[in-house]
Amino acid sequence: MPVPYPPDPKEVLLSDMDRQVIFLIAEGQRAKVIAGLLKLSRKQLTTIYEDLRKKIGTPSWTGVAVWAIRNGVIK
Repeated sequence: MPVPYPPDPKEVLLSDMDRQVIFLIAEGQRAKVIAGLLKLSRKQLTTIYEDLRKKIGTPSWTGVAVWAIRNGVIK
């Protein structure tokens, strides 16, 4: 369940894979492209994405990118 306010990025433990996925989402890449670049199956990417959404409390693909950019997780 999403949290009312996105958490502080300092309090969110992101793996290297999480950061790579976030970066590619923020770049505007599609899931199929991200999976190919990271040598993941679509199912693996979906699992990583769903875990990310839960960690940062956002309901959408776009929300992941917005959270990352607003909080300086990626530049």
